[in-house]
Amino acid sequence: MRPFNRRLIGRFGRARGSPMKRRLFLLVILVSVTCACSGSAGSPAPPSGSSSATPFIYPSDEELQNILPAEVGTSWVYAIEVGSVDPVRYQDITFPTADGQVSDANIEFLPGLAGSDSHGKVFTLALRIVAAPSQQGPFAWRHAVELTPTRDDLGIYAGASHVFWLMSGGSSADKYVGTRTEVSAVETYPKESEPNGRAVSEGVSIRFIQAGCYPGTCKKNYSADDTLTSLWPTKEFPSYEGTWVYPYEREVAPHLGSDPSFACGFVEDTWYAAKIGLVRLEQRVCGSVSMIWTLQSYQVPNP
Repeated sequence: MRPFNRRLIGRFGRARGSPMKRRLFLLVILVSVTCACSGSAGSPAPPSGSSSATPFIYPSDEELQNILPAEVGTSWVYAIEVGSVDPVRYQDITFPTADGQVSDANIEFLPGLAGSDSHGKVFTLALRIVAAPSQQGPFAWRHAVELTPTRDDLGIYAGASHVFWLMSGGSSADKYVGTRTEVSAVETYPKESEPNGRAVSEGVSIRFIQAGCYPGTCKKNYSADDTLTSLWPTKEFPSYEGTWVYPYEREVAPHLGSDPSFACGFVEDTWYAAKIGLVRLEQRVCGSVSMIWTLQSYQVPNP
């Protein structure tokens, strides 16, 4: 595996704000969320294509509240198959500086790739919830967990000091998180990783992994470059028939100045099975499959 390096396809380093604005930024980023809703707060209309002969049965309120395991000790192991093009990741990391803050936004190749030799090969990612900390980097959410990648062949989390899930509502005693709970993935990075040496403390990256609304009714983002859309649930997802599976689509916009090979950004489709968590992820770069995650095993301490 190559050592971690920030091989950028697009990068923007922009100093902004005053010290007062910097102190307010982390609060503002959590409340200034773009939300384009296509449905009401009540039960949404059924998806197109359903008929009176095969009516769409929407999950009950109880079923909607028991989706993502969030108990310390829960673990997942994924097989990741690399596709015909190299997989990428997008991060928008904000670092505090002496005179404000700077954002390092980029699309980059996964650090564990070995060029075309990786195409068609299978790698492993193993994740485990290790704590329910009261402090999560610069945040202090009541309901949050810390995850550790116990194996990360491709470097999905390379360079990150800590990985957290922040969850709206509930408490750290909750075993599961519902689909109408917003879940944000947060990663912190040492100040030394800021490319121009201006950071005075660790940086933070944040994005939605669960939209916190009725499935199929809205899309959300922290920035216009990285949007998560909730799609319609199904009980017919392969290998999980009879279990509610909740899909999301993540779209990352292209950046001006990006390498032409990746000027169209990328798309990630994810599927979360009730009481299991993420069971599949498919990433496409410019329409070509770059990687597919498939859940191999999971363990919940108290199912």
